Amino acid sequence: MLLSSHIHNIYISSDNISSFQTMDITGRRNILNIPISVPFGDLIIDQRFSTHDYIDVSNRSFSTINLRLSDSHNNTIDLNNSDWSCSIIFISI
Repeated sequence: MLLSSHIHNIYISSDNISSFQTMDITGRRNILNIPISVPFGDLIIDQRFSTHDYIDVSNRSFSTINLRLSDSHNNTIDLNNSDWSCSIIFISI
């Protein structure tokens, strides 16, 4: 994913999968904050994982999941038709 050099964090948010537990002070429903620690033009790989990283989606059903990438000013990041990927794992607790 290529980004401009002034972006220091990428926020992944979703209106339909997140909850009020994931809302930040701006009202954004962030699922994940990814710090950018590579130079401009390099591939961004976030491999942080914690057993506490989960969102309770019990009693909900989805036909689609909408994800949004934004910067720290809540501006949608334009990927200029570049591909990106992520993994979402649903487990029963």
